[in-house]
Amino acid sequence: MSRERPLTLTIAALGGQGGGVLTEWLVSAARICGYHAQATSVPGVAQRTGATIYYLEFFPDRGDGRVPVMALMPAAGDVDVVLAAELIEAGRMVERGFVTADRTTLIASTHRAYTIDEKARPGDGRLDSGPLLSDLGRAARRFVSLDMAALAARERAVVSPVLFGALYGSGVLPFTADACRDAIRAYGLAVEVNLRAFDAAIEAVRDGVTEPAAEPPTVPAVPRRWAQRLERFAPPVQTLMAHGIDRCRGYQDDAYADTYLERLESVAAVDPTGRVVEVMARTMPLWMCFEDPIRVAQLKLAPGRIAEIRRHALAKPTDLVHVREFLRPRVEEIAGLLPNAWGRFVLRHSRLRQWLRRFERDVTLTSTTVIGYLLLRGLMALRRFRRGSLRYAEETRWLCQWLAAVVSAASDDSALAAELAECQSLVRGYGETVERGHMRLQKVLALASRGALYTAENVRRLRMAAEQDPDGDGFELAMRTITAN
Repeated sequence: MSRERPLTLTIAALGGQGGGVLTEWLVSAARICGYHAQATSVPGVAQRTGATIYYLEFFPDRGDGRVPVMALMPAAGDVDVVLAAELIEAGRMVERGFVTADRTTLIASTHRAYTIDEKARPGDGRLDSGPLLSDLGRAARRFVSLDMAALAARERAVVSPVLFGALYGSGVLPFTADACRDAIRAYGLAVEVNLRAFDAAIEAVRDGVTEPAAEPPTVPAVPRRWAQRLERFAPPVQTLMAHGIDRCRGYQDDAYADTYLERLESVAAVDPTGRVVEVMARTMPLWMCFEDPIRVAQLKLAPGRIAEIRRHALAKPTDLVHVREFLRPRVEEIAGLLPNAWGRFVLRHSRLRQWLRRFERDVTLTSTTVIGYLLLRGLMALRRFRRGSLRYAEETRWLCQWLAAVVSAASDDSALAAELAECQSLVRGYGETVERGHMRLQKVLALASRGALYTAENVRRLRMAAEQDPDGDGFELAMRTITAN
């Protein structure tokens, strides 16, 4: 293949996605096929604050002894192929000008590795991928997309051979498939798995497969003792209630699931539209199953967790995998585990609390050892005493106050009641985060005494302000704006 200019390729890959290995494969395949190749990389600051950018140029060896001078970094408007290992990184490549409608073939995985901002927001902070996919299609001369992470998981491989296969399958590389396979073999690690993933990606691109077949969502089976009580509700609410019952049973016991249903039925009794009870069916179990040290131990010992970790680590059945847990319990969390009166005593005496703070420190626990497992198991066993703890009493008091506000509003203003029900998103996590959420919810409920200010729109403005700026002053600014009117 004769070109007056090199073929330019930019790869955007997050940490752990094998961008460096893919670069080595590409350079090796190029040299097997008689091409000069040059590769450079600029690492990102961290895994989700910027991908590592790999830049490669390929030029055919004309056999006249001349060696081309190649660029070290991509230039906006001069990149032939952009390969992005994650959807947001594809958007960043467009933003930086590396993808152009007259030149660039963009190949991107449609899966998401959520940003810290998306994870930190209360509620659902995920960006909508639909508009981004449309924008990417318009920005590139040609756009090839598929869920490479799902394909890699199916083949029990990392994503780098899938990226390689998608790149070759798109037809933009001037190399042979055998040269690409020889490059994988020459690297010498996980050869059979990588070859299988490489070939599967080629087939997926050529067949136009963009997403794996979606499995129907599973709905937990509802025991007979509750099934009849669910029949009065609409099917979507029944599904949410089934998940809520399952969550409450796993968190505490059957009696706790009964409490969930009783609270939900109190909402249904004053909700003629059914709009509020649908929201509460989803949000109430999230609050009832609040995060305390017992819950942390439950999650760390959850069935299947170790198997999932082994799957992500691509561990073989004979491999030993150790899991280290990082904890930092505060005095407030420890006091929350104590019986109500004892916990209040600890928190009420500032000198005692201050003395106990000297024991606050980072704790590393290996949960795959006998001692680590037994310590977590012992903490989990405190679940039977949870109802008598300070944290349970406090959370129940806050939750019942919120529930009463929703019930009070439901009969007169379903829109307001639904927005109040969504305010569960303010109360999340533990420590200072949940304390801040409680304070914000109290300020929202206090609007009831301000008459005309107690509206669905104002509650929504406050909730969205808190979700968009969870650790900043956005909520307080919104509150001042509303009360100033």
